[in-house]
Amino acid sequence: MGCASHQRPELVPSSARLQMSGTGREVYTAQDDGMVYVYDKATDHLLWSGQVLRGQTVVVDPQTNQITLNGTIVSNQAQIAGSRGIDVYYDPGRFERPAAAGARLSSPGLNGNGDTTVATPGSVTVQPPPVTVTPSVTVAPATRPIP
Repeated sequence: MGCASHQRPELVPSSARLQMSGTGREVYTAQDDGMVYVYDKATDHLLWSGQVLRGQTVVVDPQTNQITLNGTIVSNQAQIAGSRGIDVYYDPGRFERPAAAGARLSSPGLNGNGDTTVATPGSVTVQPPPVTVTPSVTVAPATRPIP
């Protein structure tokens, strides 16, 4: 840290602060709810970004090429070089709270018959037509009503 040649990656917002930088297995525990950005300086790529809750731990492991959030693998697609370093940024201002448990959404429902969809904390609601989640993953509408 403090290196004059260090530049913030374009995909990391200016409000995010560098929390740690290292060349091996890095462990970051969120001090509050927010967004974490994991950047690999050797490949000049943002490896992962995601929301975290206070106390959750993000582990970046170049040996296994995995990034985990509280023990759950959130990324294992990228080769993590680690030789030039991994930067972990944290931004408390980017956190979006999920809908309250049982909150009713005004949507036609997944089966398109006018049912009301119920949101639960941490859930994702997908509505027809198919929604592209990432360039490599497409989510299609349910083929039968969800109980």
